[in-house]
Amino acid sequence: MGDRLAHLQAAVDSLADAFAVVAVSPVYDTMPKYEPDQPRFFNAVVKAYAEKDAASVVSVVEQTEKKLGKRKEESAAGKGPRTIDIDVLLVGGEVLVSNGWHVPHPRLQERGFVLAPLNDLAPAFRHPVLHKSVSELWAALPEEEKNTVEKTEVKLKAVSSSVVSIQSVDRAEQLIRSVGVDDIYSVKTMAQKTITRVIRLKGVRATMANILKQEMLSLGGDAAVHKDAVSCKIEKTDVLLIGTLKQLRQLVSKLRVQVAEAQQIAYAVDEALRESA
Repeated sequence: MGDRLAHLQAAVDSLADAFAVVAVSPVYDTMPKYEPDQPRFFNAVVKAYAEKDAASVVSVVEQTEKKLGKRKEESAAGKGPRTIDIDVLLVGGEVLVSNGWHVPHPRLQERGFVLAPLNDLAPAFRHPVLHKSVSELWAALPEEEKNTVEKTEVKLKAVSSSVVSIQSVDRAEQLIRSVGVDDIYSVKTMAQKTITRVIRLKGVRATMANILKQEMLSLGGDAAVHKDAVSCKIEKTDVLLIGTLKQLRQLVSKLRVQVAEAQQIAYAVDEALRESA
């Protein structure tokens, strides 16, 4: 119902307040299942890290749906159009049956709109009850069900990162200015000294960006943050983390024991470091 993409993005943003969202699948445009006489759906899968058991994850998801003001049209089978619907598919290897919730989701293996995006994120993950990998479940799905889903070019936004290669001081200056830093002397000097790693984080909340800068300074590195983010005049900004490999790994360790938003950034940075190894 309504702006399908906006509802999906709001769900990702809300889940990122509670969990460390580490990956989001492409968005799939899918035919309605069970009740065919209704509009098509948008579907996506989120991969998140949570230091919670399955019951706690389910509780948070229920609260998230309420926060988003979930609405749906009445229908005979209860499968009609809705603003948002968040299912808990898998929580590690846990099995949960409680208060109408089942983890793993009892019908994920029959749904193309679930298996297609899930296979994008975790093809090797083994279902703890069926003892098959996600890729095996997708392969076993009837072709007619596979044909009900269509991958789109639409991308949902989560904190993402990349390792930036810097071959010269001029390149460092260009990058630092690109995130909205006017006074670049100290950061540029740091870049000259420790150009082993520069990680660019995209779409970080201003308050978290300032925390990241302070954390990097405390470790002997630095961070380039948009000038308007320092005074929180803007909501989000890109951040350049500048430091040695050791300093960045120390940052990951510090962030992993903090709130979900910090954990999400920790995993983004860690993934970027792994890709550049």
